[in-house]
Amino acid sequence: MTVNLIHFSPTANLTASENLAEFIRMCKEDLTVFSADLDWEATAWPKAANFTKLGVSARGFTESDRLDDSLIDFAKAYFRYQQGHHPTGTKNESKALRVLEAAFVKTTESASISGLNFAILDEAAVLARDHYVPMAAYQCGRELQRLARFVSEKNLIQSDLSMWKTPIKKPSDITIQTGSKAKSIQAKKLPGQDALEALAEIFANDPTDPKDIFTSSTFAMTMCAPVRISEILDLPADCEIEELDSKGVVLSCI
Repeated sequence: MTVNLIHFSPTANLTASENLAEFIRMCKEDLTVFSADLDWEATAWPKAANFTKLGVSARGFTESDRLDDSLIDFAKAYFRYQQGHHPTGTKNESKALRVLEAAFVKTTESASISGLNFAILDEAAVLARDHYVPMAAYQCGRELQRLARFVSEKNLIQSDLSMWKTPIKKPSDITIQTGSKAKSIQAKKLPGQDALEALAEIFANDPTDPKDIFTSSTFAMTMCAPVRISEILDLPADCEIEELDSKGVVLSCI
């Protein structure tokens, strides 16, 4: 299936509301991402997204669980546009749109994207922290930042929010930290002494089974130089090559 992708360029002599209307129209009528026969009005787009409020279950939702009517068309347009141009498996646009709607509802009377401002973005980030686990909240914050820059640069809103930065920091990785707790977690991921000695003994006994040769040789090599694991991952399927001389005698085997 051919996907029809179009880049949206705002028109300078149009107002922000007029550019917004054209952006939604283009995404609804001209894009073919998620199928040319996509049911735009549906709350759920199969294998794509549910346009439902923050905290609503992915199954069993009702029409009252839909995103606010004043936001939902923009939400669908933005989701379809971004997933068309930058497809991802995580689809973090959904997270950002849900916390954004919740922030609108909490702070204003309307959830129209036209009313987006710094305060609503800040509140959305707070809601992301409260609702999602740390890594998901971080991803949500990054998507909020991208959305703010997008609607500003495409002249879909009157305000310039392109300088807004997400306050949600990326969760620290325990594997690169120091201290007794980090060492304890790292130690649990390592094989025990008995396992290490068993693999070393298999290697020393010159195994004949191909699986034993590969496993024990890889173990021995990475124990000496761990960074060389990349060489194993890059091995081709047929990595044994015999070189012959002019008389057909094997010169080498690599």
